[in-house]
Amino acid sequence: MIILPRRDFIRNSAVFGAGLSLFSCAGVSSTPSINKNSRVRLLSIGVVGTIGGADLSQLAQHPKLDVVGLCDVDDAAIASAKEKYAKTVQFTSQNLQCLPA
Repeated sequence: MIILPRRDFIRNSAVFGAGLSLFSCAGVSSTPSINKNSRVRLLSIGVVGTIGGADLSQLAQHPKLDVVGLCDVDDAAIASAKEKYAKTVQFTSQNLQCLPA
């Protein structure tokens, strides 16, 4: 077993950390790059009411967000939301399949 004095450990750690920071500044990174021009697609579950309706209306205002789907157990809620978000796919309690318990 190699015994490394504390001072050497601290010095080596500092050199290693500095090397990592220079490596990441060079543009090489392990995280995937994100296209800043990409759009966010949203499927909203619950389209009316205090939480679902407020969240949907706030998020839909973002310029890089597309509402692509709506889901609600209330057919009337889907009908009212369908007018505002016509280009979406709507799911209601009638076209959702429930799995047996």
